[in-house]
Amino acid sequence: MKTGRLVVLQNSLPSYRVDFFEKVSALSDGQIVVLYSSTDLGVLTSSSVDNNWAKCLGKMSKIGMGLEWQSGVFSFHVEADDIVIISAAPRCISNFLFLILLRLRGIKTILWGHYWSSTSRPYRFLIRMLLLRLSHALLFYTDQEVAEYKGGVGLNDKRLIMALNNGINLDPILPVREIYAAASRGKRLLFIGRLTVKAEVGILLRALTDPRLSALSLDVIGDGEESDRLRTLTKVLGLSERVFWHGATVDEAVVASTVNNCLIFVYPGSVGLSLIHAMAYGLPSIIHDDRWHQGPEVAAFEKGITGLTFKRGSCQSLSDALVVGISDYKWLDDAAVASKNKIKEKYNTSAMAGKLINLRDELFFANSKS
Repeated sequence: MKTGRLVVLQNSLPSYRVDFFEKVSALSDGQIVVLYSSTDLGVLTSSSVDNNWAKCLGKMSKIGMGLEWQSGVFSFHVEADDIVIISAAPRCISNFLFLILLRLRGIKTILWGHYWSSTSRPYRFLIRMLLLRLSHALLFYTDQEVAEYKGGVGLNDKRLIMALNNGINLDPILPVREIYAAASRGKRLLFIGRLTVKAEVGILLRALTDPRLSALSLDVIGDGEESDRLRTLTKVLGLSERVFWHGATVDEAVVASTVNNCLIFVYPGSVGLSLIHAMAYGLPSIIHDDRWHQGPEVAAFEKGITGLTFKRGSCQSLSDALVVGISDYKWLDDAAVASKNKIKEKYNTSAMAGKLINLRDELFFANSKS
C-alpha cells in the first residue's frame, strides 16, 4: 500500500538537518516536504537551500510575550493521506493552531521535540506536556527521553512514541577523521559549538588557570553573542597564548584540521549536538553532571566509558576532572573507540532517517487497518 507524504514543519532549516532530510527523501522515494522559514543562525543557515523537498515559507515573527508566528503555514495544502510532523516548540503559536486544524480535518500528526531541555522550567514543561497530547504520535530526540516520558507523565500514553536519536552526518567526517592515539596528540582541549550564555565557556577558561593545567591549550571552534566577552576574559586571565579562536565553520575539512590534533572535548555548559560531533571524531569528553541542565543529546554520553563529568558550575571540579582525564592515555584511547562506536551505531543521520520511515509506516499502516 502506498503511503502519503511526510510533511515536516520547522521554524528553520539549519545545515545539520539537510543531510537527514536528503536521506529521508531517498528512502521515501521523494515523498517528503519540509516547510521552513528563513532565519539567521550564523553559519548554520548561511547557505541557501536548493532541494526539491524544501519549501521556504514566510518569516518568523515575534508577537509579544515571548511568542512567535510563522507566516505562510496555513496557505500550504496538506492532502488527506499526508502525515504531518510539527516542531513541538510551545512558543510558536502557529504550530499548534495548524495542528488543531489538521486534527479537525482528520489528518495524522506527529509532534517532534524535546521531553526536557536545558532551558525548561516546570511551568513551561507542563504546558508542553499538555500540548503534546494534541497529536496522534510523539517523536522525541533520544531513546532516553522516551523512557523518561513513559516512566513519568506519559505512563499511560498508548500512542506511538519513538525517538530518532539526534545525530550527525558521518559522510563528510569519515574521510577526514584521523586515528586517535592519545600519546601522539598534544595536550590540546577542544570546544566546538555556538558561543552562547548557556555554553558557559567562562567556566572552562577559569579552570585553565589551575597551575596543574598550565601545559594545556584550548581550541575554540564557533562564534556567537558571547565571543567578545570571552576573548576579553581570556586576556584578563592571562590565557591569550593558550587559547586559539578559530571562528565558526561548517566545512568539515577545516573542522578536522583542528579536531584531529585535540585530546579531549570539553563542554562546560548545556551540551547538545556538539557532543555528538566531537564523539564522531573519537574525542573523549568532559561535561557537567546535571542531566536536567543538558540537551537530550547527552544520552550518547556514558560516564567512565566515553568521558568524565564534573560538578555543574564548578571550576575546581572541572580542573580536577581535566587532571584525571589527561593523565591516563590507555583510558583515553578506550574512550575514543567507545565514542566512535556509539555514533556509528546509533547517533547518525542514516539511522535517524530509517527510524523516521519506520514511524511513518507504523502510523500509516496502523490507521489503514482501523
